[in-house]
Amino acid sequence: MKVLLTIFGILCFALSLHAQTDSTKEEEFIHFLATPIDTSKAVVAPMKEIVHPSGMHVIDFAYGKGDTAKKGNTCYVHLIGSHMSGKFFMTQFFGKKVFSFVLGNGEVIEGLDIAIAEMQQGGRRRIVVPSELGYGKKGNTAAGIGGGETVIFDIELVKVEKN
Repeated sequence: MKVLLTIFGILCFALSLHAQTDSTKEEEFIHFLATPIDTSKAVVAPMKEIVHPSGMHVIDFAYGKGDTAKKGNTCYVHLIGSHMSGKFFMTQFFGKKVFSFVLGNGEVIEGLDIAIAEMQQGGRRRIVVPSELGYGKKGNTAAGIGGGETVIFDIELVKVEKN
């Protein structure tokens, strides 16, 4: 099962390179994966897929060496959100765009809160978020996310600020 999901992830990556009409979003995704890991801030992870107790699938690209994100901290992240088809619905990476939110405050979907709460500053991971931890039965029409849809996020935890 793990091998199949890993192969599926690779196929989604390949499809995403061809499915995009906005080349900037393609560049953001490629940039996320191709940006070298700063070994002073992170250590390369084995890229082994695990299933979190919540049902999310998680693949770590790098383990951070900085502070661990905790509830109530302000987290600054680079994010790329995509559908299982590989089509992007959110990009906050290219050009060093940073998305910030207070962890555990309900400002983001539950899947992001769970995934980032386990990360250290400098870490990078991919999460496959089932709808019950994502946008639920209603979805998010503004982002083109249908009800009950599973989504993928590539995350880099840039900074953790203790509040």
